[in-house]
Amino acid sequence: KWFGTCTDIHNLKLVQEELLASKLKLQSALSSMGDAVVIADRDGNLIQFNGSLVKLLGYNDMNDISLDVNNRPNIIDILSTDGKELPFDQWPVERALRGETGNSIEFILRRKDTGASWRTSINFAPLHDEHSNVTGAVATIRDITEIREMEQALLNMNAELDAKVKARTEELDRANKALMNLSRHDTLTGLANRLAANERLRVDFVSMRRSGRPYAVLMLDIDHFKNVNDTFGHSVGDQVLQNIAETISNTLRESDFAARFGGEEFLILLPATDLDAAAHVAEKIRNAVAATPDRVAGTITVSIGIAMATPRQKHEDEAVDMADKCLYAAKRAGRNRVVTRSNSTPEETASFSI
Repeated sequence: KWFGTCTDIHNLKLVQEELLASKLKLQSALSSMGDAVVIADRDGNLIQFNGSLVKLLGYNDMNDISLDVNNRPNIIDILSTDGKELPFDQWPVERALRGETGNSIEFILRRKDTGASWRTSINFAPLHDEHSNVTGAVATIRDITEIREMEQALLNMNAELDAKVKARTEELDRANKALMNLSRHDTLTGLANRLAANERLRVDFVSMRRSGRPYAVLMLDIDHFKNVNDTFGHSVGDQVLQNIAETISNTLRESDFAARFGGEEFLILLPATDLDAAAHVAEKIRNAVAATPDRVAGTITVSIGIAMATPRQKHEDEAVDMADKCLYAAKRAGRNRVVTRSNSTPEETASFSI
């Protein structure tokens, strides 16, 4: 006699076939992905991966990574190839295995074959069964070396561009300052020019009207300057202009102002200075010029006219015009002298100081 059992395995076969079909589909899907993919079980042990992982890590073929049930490598052991092992709790895979999403890390991987290293972006996500229980984790790995290199190159280019822009801006700023200085200074004597003199006159006049403190205006002209140019040439005339400009600068206070007003004529402004003090400064200039002969042209003299700017004047040019009239009065009186006009006296009178 014999006894036997008969079991219907049709459904079991169907399930096995479905599982095999699903596994083949999964393998096909994994193989078609450009990113490396690793699937781990609940303990982090490797259960599936694709060819991109093999290529990324520098293995010879997929058989180099064992999937033996009794000898499965841990997902962290597979990925920690740069010699810098991270504790398990620092890997986002541990959070993924707890069911958390949005876990990622940038990590340096090193190839098994060449030892070359590159930066990768690794993203972990949990896997769930039909009851929403976490059964494992999946990691997608992307080589971002070129991206980071491009980003760094872009940062370097931006830094270089910023440096060039800064240098160019500083260069333009210096050029603008030089241009501003050139536009307001006489290139021969180094003193302010007519434009700067007009600006300073306006500023001092407005300030004087507000404070009530008058200032002195001096107009200085080189005596017989045309003869110097005609006799010795314009280069000597330029030298005389430079010497007199230097004498004026050395005589004045820091708060005073001097400009080459035109040709051989100079304008001097003495803030908060009365007529007597202005006349004293003018005499110092006149004496200093006469006491310093030019090495070619010999003794040079100057004539100076002085007027006061006061709050009751309506325009800054009034005191300049009066100082100019005093200058020509000094010329008519024989040159090499200072003529002053007090604004409190009638216009037709002048006091002379030699």
